[in-house]
Amino acid sequence: MRRVIDLSGSTSASEKGVFRVRVAQGCLLISHGTEEDPDEVRIPAHEVAVLVLGNRLALTGAVLGLLASSGAAVVVLDERYTPVGLMLPVAANTLHTERLRLQIEKLPGLAPGLWQEIIQAKILAQAKLVPTASLEGLVELVLPGDSGNIEAQAARRYWPALFGQGFKRHGEDVTNSKLNYGYAVLRGLVARCVCAAGLHPALGIHHRNYRNAFVLADDLMEPMRPMVDAVVARKPEGLLDVHAKRGLLGVATTEVLVDGKSHKLIEACEILCQSLVGVLEGKGEHLTIPTATPVKP
Repeated sequence: MRRVIDLSGSTSASEKGVFRVRVAQGCLLISHGTEEDPDEVRIPAHEVAVLVLGNRLALTGAVLGLLASSGAAVVVLDERYTPVGLMLPVAANTLHTERLRLQIEKLPGLAPGLWQEIIQAKILAQAKLVPTASLEGLVELVLPGDSGNIEAQAARRYWPALFGQGFKRHGEDVTNSKLNYGYAVLRGLVARCVCAAGLHPALGIHHRNYRNAFVLADDLMEPMRPMVDAVVARKPEGLLDVHAKRGLLGVATTEVLVDGKSHKLIEACEILCQSLVGVLEGKGEHLTIPTATPVKP
């Protein structure tokens, strides 16, 4: 089982020291603390799915090269724990060229129907998390391409019901910092699976941004965002410390259902990306979107 490794530090003033990472015999050697008294951990590179990096870090190019060759994604966060960079392996799948051609030729025609499925699944997950928001009735209103912008209508009900009337998404409060951090981990996880499936992350289903090379990952992660929201909602206040991060990292190994069978989310993301390949190749008509029942205590 691959893992998500976080080296982004903490907002806690009591957490001191710099993470130092080096390579030894196919492993990452990660030390933390002072140079005189470091705590060192050895992790085989092939076990790393996503490595999350922050400001208090020292590493070499050999570390990034080893992670790329082993198929891992590297997510870089700024001081607000907002993702500012994402590194992915360029040779993740030998069928990359053929699947790039399929994306260019087939995706524009398939995109409206696929986006409809994605937004319906996202709103359904939001409805399960906050039943008081009365979102179930909006699911059936989502048209191909979400031409009626039902996603935004759902958001206007969802966020106040989850975090209170005064909450505004993208604010500079700790709740938003926790959401940003959780989404960054989820994005890296999905982006890695996109590349492993031989898909090009810059050719998306709905998102369009010439500054964003990972729009396909942003598209496919949408139905899974409420899983991050559920973790943050349990304790929206308080520092984004090691305990808060541990809970958010745990989303990657949360049990979800895929066609009625239980899988870890980290595995379900791979199945989702492979289902998109199947749609592009004409072997299927629908995405295999993982479903979970995120519950707010």
